[in-house]
Amino acid sequence: PRISNRKGKQSTRVKFVRDVVREVVGFAPYEKRCMELLRISKDKRALKFCKKKLGTYMRGKRKREEMQDVLQAMKTANKGKVEKTEA
Repeated sequence: PRISNRKGKQSTRVKFVRDVVREVVGFAPYEKRCMELLRISKDKRALKFCKKKLGTYMRGKRKREEMQDVLQAMKTANKGKVEKTEA
């Protein structure tokens, strides 16, 4: 396989390490602020904020998307906990 085809593809080990680090360290202050903006449905403001912090529009879009996925995962995890306690 040509290295140019593989460049940027995340290996399972790297993904595992990054997940562990995220779990231990948590979120950066700007990521927390971005999530807060997304919670109150300020998507465009969150994008502008991420863009300012990260430098480019595409990086900002990617980070906002990541934060939306994290919020969605937190919401579904929380929903599962509530259903267990009610049962």
